[in-house]
Amino acid sequence: MTDQAVLARRRAEWITDKYILAMLLVFPLFTGFAGYRQITEAKLWFFLAATLLWLAGAGGCCLWAGLRPGRPGLAGSLLAGFFLWACLSALCSPYRESVLLGAGRYDGLLTLGLYVLTALGVSRLGRPRRRYLYAFGLSVGLCCLVGLLQLAGWNPLGLYPQGWGWADRGILYSGAFLGTVGNTVLLAAVLCLAVPLLLAAVFCRGESPLLLVPAALALFILWRTDSSSGAVALAGGAFLLPARLLPPGQRRRRVLWVQALVLLAGLVLLYAVPWRSGTVYELSRILRGDFSPGFGSSRLGIWKETLALVPERPLLGGGPGTLALRVDIRFSRFVPETGQTLSTYVDNAHNEYLGFLADLGIPGLALYLGAMAATFFSSQRWRGRAVPWGCALVCYWIQAFFGLGLCLTAPLLWLSWGLFLSGGRQEPAIPPGTGA
Repeated sequence: MTDQAVLARRRAEWITDKYILAMLLVFPLFTGFAGYRQITEAKLWFFLAATLLWLAGAGGCCLWAGLRPGRPGLAGSLLAGFFLWACLSALCSPYRESVLLGAGRYDGLLTLGLYVLTALGVSRLGRPRRRYLYAFGLSVGLCCLVGLLQLAGWNPLGLYPQGWGWADRGILYSGAFLGTVGNTVLLAAVLCLAVPLLLAAVFCRGESPLLLVPAALALFILWRTDSSSGAVALAGGAFLLPARLLPPGQRRRRVLWVQALVLLAGLVLLYAVPWRSGTVYELSRILRGDFSPGFGSSRLGIWKETLALVPERPLLGGGPGTLALRVDIRFSRFVPETGQTLSTYVDNAHNEYLGFLADLGIPGLALYLGAMAATFFSSQRWRGRAVPWGCALVCYWIQAFFGLGLCLTAPLLWLSWGLFLSGGRQEPAIPPGTGA
């Protein structure tokens, strides 16, 4: 590599480093200037501006020096194939005028392409540096502090409109909003990234115990908001990760046997005990063949409606971000406290994988799941400073079974994916004068 190429790569890595810091530290806290009313647009514009500036700067450095991107590996190749299939789906979509931005909440081809570019670009130019852990920990801690004040009846940052607050959820407005992310389902997705990341950083990488503070705050917020998706994600991560983190050998085999026995015992317990309410009751009924549409806060009904669309376009789907044009699901509820009826309209599958299936077809979902599998089973990546990011990915992927996958949280997933795919490469010694 020539001196010019080396300098260009260092500059591209410096720009990438600043982009990662901005996305981990500022993006989760940025709410715009209209509170929850326009928080989706605020997060979208932040992500678009930061990502396009990064791509222009880092990409320009690489192009100027004639640097080649290199081989992306199996997971990266599958992600690239996933995006190419999304492009084909968009070209063949009967809703072609809506596929670029998406007909729902900005989940079209544009954001999907930037997500994939984020993962691939960060995997080539990024490193899982220590400061990213502390930046994200600080951001999550501040987000949770805002949430704590809201739980206490305050309205810091004026995020709730018209004098509303946390206590008015389900009475004056539909849904529940907390912290600097918005909807509590979306907040749970961020916290399901943060908790395993910070815990693994402390207990697997020996980082400062100070990171346990934002992790504890995140766990409290998940508990206080009754986040069933967060509980399932963290429990699933605690179940799957021990065997993944152990090196191949007898200890891993023993852990796998224990996991199998625990899973079997849990299924027997769910089936045999006469549970009476809550998520455990719903899981028990599902095991008995009772698929009531109202289970899972009506998620099961939404999933059924989404799956019913797949036979219409099984190969290419409806096109990126077009599910909102294909479903017609509305919920309404009479509120005795106000004497009014609150109505909501569903424009999301409430399951990221079903969303990809309906929008991109079976091959699109298969490519995405293939990339996940290639990432999870890539043993050489589960080492060094990449380990916490792998733990975060696993928990997010579990939460995604109940998640929305919107631009308020999805960029953090793809950024984490890119850091993990960087292969656990250690921080290089940055020569003086490079600014890194």
